[in-house]
Amino acid sequence: MQHIKNPYQHKLFLILVIALLAVGCLKSPNQKAIDTERLLAASGFKMRLADTPEKLTHIKALDQRQILIHKSEGELLYVYVDAEHCHCVYAGSEEAFRRYKSLARDKKLSDEDRREADRGQAREMDWGEWRFNQFW
Repeated sequence: MQHIKNPYQHKLFLILVIALLAVGCLKSPNQKAIDTERLLAASGFKMRLADTPEKLTHIKALDQRQILIHKSEGELLYVYVDAEHCHCVYAGSEEAFRRYKSLARDKKLSDEDRREADRGQAREMDWGEWRFNQFW
């Protein structure tokens, strides 16, 4: 008995794989914050918890999850505030900020390379019409 394949089966499978890859590439806001906070820590930023109600109220009033520039005693200080996830502030010098930018750029390139490889794998899967097994 011969198994009859649906001619759309390969296309449906490819669409499903691409959809799953696309969902996998999406990151939740919390995952993005975690990734950013890891890069900040690796770059030399120091994390301080908002360990009092007053500190937490203060950081909730600031722009969240973006790097802010603060001038303190004549020096620039780069500050990242996350009142929602870690209830903390990351602060770093200009040198730490330069390292962060470099690491973030490297991570972005690495993520893009990984996504391109994933897309390449998805494209490689759509060879059903060729029936390679008939060549050998």
